[in-house]
Amino acid sequence: INAIHKIGNEIYTVGDDGFIGKFEISLDCDPNERIGSRNKFEISILSSPTSQDVSHVSEVNGTILIATETGDVFELSENNWESVNEFNQSKSIKFIKIFNNSVYVLDDNNTLHIGSKIENDLMWEVSAFESLSMVNDIYIKSDGIGFAVGHEGFFFLTQDFGLTWEPVIESNELDQDVTTSNDLNTIHFLDNNIGYIGGENGYLLRTIDGGVSWSRIPFDINIDFELINIRDAIKIEYVQDTGDKIYR
Repeated sequence: INAIHKIGNEIYTVGDDGFIGKFEISLDCDPNERIGSRNKFEISILSSPTSQDVSHVSEVNGTILIATETGDVFELSENNWESVNEFNQSKSIKFIKIFNNSVYVLDDNNTLHIGSKIENDLMWEVSAFESLSMVNDIYIKSDGIGFAVGHEGFFFLTQDFGLTWEPVIESNELDQDVTTSNDLNTIHFLDNNIGYIGGENGYLLRTIDGGVSWSRIPFDINIDFELINIRDAIKIEYVQDTGDKIYR
């Protein structure tokens, strides 16, 4: 299994050799029960449009999207998988993310593809970063302001839902303690005001004004932040670079 995505009470899973599975969870089930318990859940194997390893699954406005490691993207339409022509190219997909009812797909050329649902079709626009540094993560807030982070302190800002980008250093005054050459790996917002950025060597930033200003949070443990997920204003989960531990 390479990825998992929950839509309502349905969970989609994707994996190697074109595997696509789906199972339902009961809304009144005990949350402490293991999801994989055979006496509660039965995975249905769905037909697959590919024999390649499927690495991503997501959903925008009811449309299921999957992507392979080789860069093929498919959408589920009326129980049939259709190729998204936008991605008929030999480029790997780094991530698929959903913000504000739009889908954001980043390929390994640092090109960001933005898909918006218009009637029953996904309409795509392309956005590029004027930088050689690779993007690791993005977050787009509901007000259209968003940020992209990446290698060697890559830190970019958008004010139009990701259509155009500019370096943050040119957009607001960052304290010298905030700028870094460390890789920035993950960004997540609780709401339009409170957000966090995590990077290598215990590098952690916080904003409480929607990204107008950022401050460094001292972190005693020298770890590489790979994933940050904010549950509420005072609880943050983060995953170590080993990928096998979650801390709060």
